[in-house]
Amino acid sequence: MPDDFPKIQLAINNASPGDTILVANGTFGEQLVINKTINLIGSGINQTILDGNNMGTAIRITTDNITVKGFTIQRFTTGIVINQTENILIVENRITEIWTKGATYILNSRNITLNKNTIINNESPGINIQNSNATQFSQNTVAFNVGIGITATNCRNFTAIDNQIESNLGDAIYCSNVYNFYIIENTFALNDYRGIWATYSNGTAYHNNFIRNRENARSIMSNITWDNGYPSGGNYWSNYTGNDIYYGVDQNVIGSDGVGDAPFTLPQEGEQDRYPLMGNYTEQTTTLNSQNYTISFVSNSVITNLYVNQTDKSLYFTINNPAKPSGFAQVVIPKSLMWCQNIGEWAVRVDGNLTNRTIIEDDNYTYFYFATIQGIHQTKITSTNIVPEISTSALILLVICILLIAIYSKQNSTSQNQTRLHKIWHPQIKTNPKNLAIID
Repeated sequence: MPDDFPKIQLAINNASPGDTILVANGTFGEQLVINKTINLIGSGINQTILDGNNMGTAIRITTDNITVKGFTIQRFTTGIVINQTENILIVENRITEIWTKGATYILNSRNITLNKNTIINNESPGINIQNSNATQFSQNTVAFNVGIGITATNCRNFTAIDNQIESNLGDAIYCSNVYNFYIIENTFALNDYRGIWATYSNGTAYHNNFIRNRENARSIMSNITWDNGYPSGGNYWSNYTGNDIYYGVDQNVIGSDGVGDAPFTLPQEGEQDRYPLMGNYTEQTTTLNSQNYTISFVSNSVITNLYVNQTDKSLYFTINNPAKPSGFAQVVIPKSLMWCQNIGEWAVRVDGNLTNRTIIEDDNYTYFYFATIQGIHQTKITSTNIVPEISTSALILLVICILLIAIYSKQNSTSQNQTRLHKIWHPQIKTNPKNLAIID
C-alpha cells in the first residue's frame, strides 16, 4: 500500500476493510464513493472541507459498517446518500448549501445513526429517510433549510432525541406511514409549518419543546402518545393557555407541579397531551465516581451552574429569571443519585432560605416544584442520602485492574495483523510533510 495519496478517493480505493482514513486540512473538490468498510475521519468541520461547486453527490455510501466524521460538506446537489446499507454512523459534520434531495438522503437501509451534526442553510430538506428501519438521530442541529427539517416515509423504528430543529421553511419533522417512532427531548422552534406533522403513523412524543411554530403539531389517521404519564409529563407547548394550580394524576390536589391542570388538545383529530409542561424541558448531567447522572428541569427560567456536593448531600444550581415577574422550576432527581427515606426530609432552599415546595415521587425519581421571583437565585436541594464516594483504596484497585486489562489487550493485539498506515496529502499542502494525515 503506498503511503501518500493526493485524493481521498484514491485512499478509499486502496484501503482494506477495517482501515481508518484520516484526512488532512484542506478543501477537496471530490465526489466520494465508499464501497468498503472503513472509517473516514476529517480533521474537523473547520479544517477538512468537501466542496462540490454546486454539482454531484458529496458522499455515496453503498456498503455496511461505515463511519464519516469531521467534515464540512458544502455546495453539492446532494450531500450524503446512504442506500441499501446498515450500521452507518455520521457524526460531527457540517452539511450546508445542498440543493435537491436532501443534505442526508437515506433509503432502503437500517441502523443508521446521525449524531452531533449541523445541517444548516440548505436549499433542500435537511434529512430525507425512505423505506428504512432503525434510524436514530440525536444532538443534531437542523436549521434554516428550505423545506422540511427531517422527513421519514415508509419507515419503522424512527428515533429522534435531543435535536434542535428550528427556522426551517417547512415542518420540523414529517412522518408518513412510519411505524413506531420515538421523538423525545427535542426543541422545535420557529418552523414555517409544524413542529411534528404525522400521517398514517404511530409512536410516542414527549419532553419536547414546541415553540412558536406556525402550528405546533398535527396528526391525521395516526395513533400517537403525547405524554409519558404522570408525573413525568408531556411536552411544552408555547400556545398552551392552561393553569397550574393543582397536582396529581387527576390534577385535583391543591399545589402546583409544573404540569398543566387541563390537557393540551391537538387540532384535526383531537389527540391529547394529558400532562402538558408549563415551561421548557431541559436536561443537565453531573458526574460522580465516573458515573453520569441526568437532572431534568421544567422551567420558565435559565438553569446554570449545576453541581453536586457529596459532603452536604446537596444539589446546587442557579436560576436566572431576568425578565419575568415570577419564575418556577420543576426539578427531577434520580433516586440512584440522592434519596430520602421519608419525603418530608428533603429541604429546598432558595438564596439560603427554606422555600415552599411540592414533592412527588415515583419508583425511580423525585420531583420538586417551587416558585421564585424575578432575578438570579442560588438554589440548593438537600437529601439525607447520596451515592457514596469511592474510597482511595478502591480507586487504586480499580486503576490497577484497568491497567492490567489494557496490557493484556495490547499483548493480544500484537498477535493479529498490524493496522495499515496510510498518508493523505492535499495538493495545496503537499510541500509540508507536517500536514500529512495518517491513516490508522
